[in-house]
Amino acid sequence: MQHMTEAVDIVRRRENRLLIAAEDDRLKGTKYLWLSSKENVHPKRRAEFRFLRGSDLKTARAWAIKENLLHLWSYRVEGWARRFFSQWSGWAMLSRLEPIKAVARMIDRRLDSIITHCRHQLTNAVAEGLRPGATGTSRTLRT
Repeated sequence: MQHMTEAVDIVRRRENRLLIAAEDDRLKGTKYLWLSSKENVHPKRRAEFRFLRGSDLKTARAWAIKENLLHLWSYRVEGWARRFFSQWSGWAMLSRLEPIKAVARMIDRRLDSIITHCRHQLTNAVAEGLRPGATGTSRTLRT
């Protein structure tokens, strides 16, 4: 999801440059609206964000694709997860947004590992924490 969030930000920056050149400042000051989910938007900015999300902005399209990808991690059955990804990937590839397409291709290459995580809900976080040199794990006992 971090890669998708970065892709949305790339789309936003590119589109903002084009809009500013056309004297349109709709995206000015909206960076953090697009980087979060709609539940995390400050209540004072929800109406503004709702308006922007419903607009014809490329950034709004990229954000919708990002938010939809979150559903992938809720699947527990491999077949359903693959079916969802296939549909999502088709949407992403048809979006004509190269940063989004690049992330879709990257996820496709790693889909087997993602599906394994969905099925077992396991990560390598514990193993990463136990490796030598990891913060807090290589303590020397002194007597």
